[in-house]
Amino acid sequence: MNLDQIQDILNKQLLNLENRCLNTTELLILQGILQNQTYHEIAQQEGYSSSYFANVVAPELYRRLSQITGRRVTKKNCQAILQSYLTPQTQAITHRPGLESSSRNPQTSSQTNEPKEWLENSSPNLHPSTSPAYPCGAVPLDSPFYLKQPSVEQQIIEEITKPGALVRIKASQNMGKTSLLLRVLDDCEKKIGYKTVSLNLQKADKSILEDIDRFLRWLCINCARKLGLKPNLDEYWDQDIGSKMSWTIYFEEYLLAEIESPLVLALDEINQVFEHTETAENFLPLLRSCYEEAKRNSIWQKFRLIVVHSTEIYVPLQLEQSPFNIGLPIE
Repeated sequence: MNLDQIQDILNKQLLNLENRCLNTTELLILQGILQNQTYHEIAQQEGYSSSYFANVVAPELYRRLSQITGRRVTKKNCQAILQSYLTPQTQAITHRPGLESSSRNPQTSSQTNEPKEWLENSSPNLHPSTSPAYPCGAVPLDSPFYLKQPSVEQQIIEEITKPGALVRIKASQNMGKTSLLLRVLDDCEKKIGYKTVSLNLQKADKSILEDIDRFLRWLCINCARKLGLKPNLDEYWDQDIGSKMSWTIYFEEYLLAEIESPLVLALDEINQVFEHTETAENFLPLLRSCYEEAKRNSIWQKFRLIVVHSTEIYVPLQLEQSPFNIGLPIE
């Protein structure tokens, strides 16, 4: 059995149980385990922190695998339990009428009992093309698979119309956060005439996420381009006052000043910054300050923020610095 087959069977089981398949980071962990890699090796290879994999992603993966197999799965026993669980299923598939049975080949049959042979033909990469037809990522606006949530969508829209609004959407991977966000932003544009910018922080390079100055510049440039404006970043960026103040002035005197309607900025996968301590400890309080500034500054009342994340917040922040205890929570 190869990794594509393992992914396909597990995804079908998970879709039946939880209506969501394995996400990208869970697949990376699974692939690494089947290749006998440590969390550190997997993280280093894929550009994540080992603590994020070990403390956030892996426990959720093992919980889900335990639910499928009916046995407690850990890193140590993961291969053995998956082999025990999956081998009978693949044998059942190959014994279906019209398919070649593995029992016709004595050598193949004897090899299925050995862990090494069970994974010997595994591909080094997991291919999303083998996933079930049911969408496992964001569901397009016109897709029949989307489960409408009119009350939730209406609640978010009503909040977004408030000056300086902040909405926090939190749920596990593949639970429809981005699909919900797409529809909310579509309504913001078409129904109430707001400008919208959606940025997925998974698209930011690791080197950018590690540097608060580069990260804030990345945000500014992408916001300007999505609004159809020239970045003109160097006119507002001043090292003497720091990157956070430069970011604030850029939004206040340029982006928000150049548009007439309110701006809805949606930051998807904001949990990408959680593992970069310096960036998180500077950026998250900055978002909180925008919310507070709207209480006394009319230009910031045009700024509406939606943050979307899939993990718990484990960045140590003072209550008055955190953007995760204000605004409208959607879970």
